[in-house]
Amino acid sequence: MQEQIMKSDLKRVMWRIVKISLLFVFLALPFYLIASWRIYVAGFILGTLISTYNVILTARRTSRIAEQVLGEAKGFKTSGMLIRFATIAIGVMLVVRFPDIFDLIAFVTGLLLTHIIMVVDGLFHLQ
Repeated sequence: MQEQIMKSDLKRVMWRIVKISLLFVFLALPFYLIASWRIYVAGFILGTLISTYNVILTARRTSRIAEQVLGEAKGFKTSGMLIRFATIAIGVMLVVRFPDIFDLIAFVTGLLLTHIIMVVDGLFHLQ
């Protein structure tokens, strides 16, 4: 029973963070049409999408680890940190390889966006 409550809370929080992150992406899209901001917006969108993907991976791994701890599933208890680091590394490689398309500072800002959303969401949904 408690596990089902934890899973539903985790999914609810994850999807709320994903929705807010994608809202920021959609709000940034019109600014991509402004020629002088195109590099910054592209870097921000890339960072936000990678960070949102990492939030989804983290939530799925947390759910699996909870199942393993409670004895419902077998397997290794890993958080998948290497995969999340690899996705960020691929994003950094894209930014470094194509500096005329993506801005590094905007990319890092996009990576931090979901973490800021998590903190603010946690503050607004204290129980």
